[in-house]
Amino acid sequence: MLREKFELAEKSIAEFRENHKDCYGELMFLLQKYNNNYFQENKFSLHYRHLFRIIANRVQEEDVNTRLFTSMKEDVERIQDKYGDVFDAFSALVRRHVDRANIGYNALTRLMYGESIGYIMRETSEEENRRQVLRYILISRFIKAYEDREDEPFRDGMTKYHVVSNLISMSKDFHDDTLVTLIFSFKEMKDNNIMVDSVSDIESVISENNSLSSADIEEASRGFTENTLVAKDTFDHPDYENEVHHLEETLNEMLQELDYLENESSEISTKQKELLAVKDKKTVMEDLNTYSNIQKGISKELLKIESALGSPYFGRVDFKEDNNNEFESFYIGKVGFRQDSSFGVIDWRMPIASIFYECENGRAKYKAPGGIYSGDVKLKRQYTIKHSQLLSFSDDMFTEKITKAIKKASSKGAKSKKEDVISDPVLQERLKQNSDKKLKEIIETIRAEQNQIIRQPLDKVLVVQGVAGSGKSTVGLHRISYLLYNNKGIDPGKILVIAPNKVFLDYISELLPGIDVKGVMQLTFEQLSFNIIESELNVVKDEKVEFFLGVTNKNLYQFLQDVMISVSKFKGSLLFTKLIDYMMAKKTKEVISVVKDVSLFGERLKISREEQVNCLKGNAPLNDRIEILKKLVESGVKAFIEGQAFFTDDIDTMKKEATAFLRSYLKNLKHIDPISVYKELYNDDYVYKILYKNRYFSFAAQYTLRILEAGSVEREDLAALCYIKHMTDGI
Repeated sequence: MLREKFELAEKSIAEFRENHKDCYGELMFLLQKYNNNYFQENKFSLHYRHLFRIIANRVQEEDVNTRLFTSMKEDVERIQDKYGDVFDAFSALVRRHVDRANIGYNALTRLMYGESIGYIMRETSEEENRRQVLRYILISRFIKAYEDREDEPFRDGMTKYHVVSNLISMSKDFHDDTLVTLIFSFKEMKDNNIMVDSVSDIESVISENNSLSSADIEEASRGFTENTLVAKDTFDHPDYENEVHHLEETLNEMLQELDYLENESSEISTKQKELLAVKDKKTVMEDLNTYSNIQKGISKELLKIESALGSPYFGRVDFKEDNNNEFESFYIGKVGFRQDSSFGVIDWRMPIASIFYECENGRAKYKAPGGIYSGDVKLKRQYTIKHSQLLSFSDDMFTEKITKAIKKASSKGAKSKKEDVISDPVLQERLKQNSDKKLKEIIETIRAEQNQIIRQPLDKVLVVQGVAGSGKSTVGLHRISYLLYNNKGIDPGKILVIAPNKVFLDYISELLPGIDVKGVMQLTFEQLSFNIIESELNVVKDEKVEFFLGVTNKNLYQFLQDVMISVSKFKGSLLFTKLIDYMMAKKTKEVISVVKDVSLFGERLKISREEQVNCLKGNAPLNDRIEILKKLVESGVKAFIEGQAFFTDDIDTMKKEATAFLRSYLKNLKHIDPISVYKELYNDDYVYKILYKNRYFSFAAQYTLRILEAGSVEREDLAALCYIKHMTDGI
């Protein structure tokens, strides 16, 4: 069915090219102008989609917002004015084959560049693949060579647009050597003003002006195509053709889904404009909010699909549940994509994707809301797809592995996990790639143990231990992505990544958007601490360390080393936490000590001390308890005065008495400042008594107080200050 659609489109395009060569050629120059490395680097140029929608009169709001929209629209209108009905015929051709036949803008563009249907569907040989690549480069080089020439460079009045149309038609039969020679010669022809009548005599003119040897041509041919050709073992694989067809169908479905979503977005935009025109906005506000939310969802889906076009999936697993008779192929990708009523691509975070990561000895299981499902795995296949091209794939054939394992079991035993890792060709390739010192996503190469960590239930406290560089951070961040995907009620803004320093935040900066973890808070421990403490403090540099490293006296060196270690241990100890608890209990007692019985207005209003002290009991933050006490007294006084308004003419006198009392009484119920508590700790007699055996505490106390008085803290003080803030105000 797909081939038939391609054949009809190819026929329509060829007829239009033959009958309207100048218009067709000018459209090709227009396509090349907005080309963002269509074939070699990014097969799906989103610029093309915007451009074709302008040509087909299907402009979306998204198009208008693009940086190049005005330029594109002016260029299209210029060609439309120049060719009139001929341009309208091409516009109708685009609508017919994209809207009705659903071949997609990608296939339409490739057919316009003259690519064969067999090549688009990957049915051609390696040699033909090479030739098709060279043809595309040739056409692009010709257009580039003549794009800025306004004069007529060809004899007999033939335009450059006419010639490029002929070139696309005739180059289908050009040999590789001719294609390479032409690629190198077009620039020379332009620079030297070499004239040709048409494509038919290009070869003879080129041969007269060509200085390339056969060796040069062969080397150039390899250079042009080496990065775009499929690996030979992949090309020779019996499933290669089927896999290419599946990829093309998936990509086409994705492009059609983009068109559908954009149409839906356009319709909603129209409805929003109609509602905004209504004078009484209150009557339509609910509908406006609904449409706005739908638009946000569509925009998110558009971005998701567009981000996956370059590599829609990276793996496949053939799985058969225990109660089924047939194997089913599941394709695993970075994002999920539905085809008709089923998933064409399974999001790696979906429960069933676990079978790709955790299949062992031909068996796999996964946990889903309906229970635990298990079954047989026949094949695990890993793909390398770049710029929407299938470059290679490797297989893990479990049925063959099991057979071999049975034969070797008696002598060699089972394969170790280490061997399993080493035998993974995709992982090997990733490990060989140069690192740019940024954390990268590992979705394609997640190991079974990592997958188990990532998919742990949300209601568990999860601790991942490992040596430096073992992947703890990477797995942790992928777990965030998994949790957000499977728990839609979680607000990303309420997830916090605490980093040791800003360097680490830069280290993970590229990973978070790549695994769909947007909106997650990222703070260093220092930043988090200052947010909690709510105080303007400076973190002093490690002066102790700098001083320590500059000491040359061995005895003093040892003493300072002991001091540093002892102080750091003390500030991170359980004893230090208990001393902070003691200080907070002491501050609570101090607050209670200023509480007294309240008696006002000739003892007509009384609030007992016991009632007030009850407000200070419990585990709520101390400042919250103080605030409750103050409100109890204030509200009691206010309510009494309001109640007396109908029974006395002396309300003003009562208000003055109340104001004077509250000002005097409440000023003693001050909020507790965490930094003040921390300072008091180092001056407290009881603390000194407890720590008299610690010969370094006096040094630590004096040193810490000196820093605090200067408005600074050390990093090792931050945890204690956060703990005090938690007890005074909560976090």
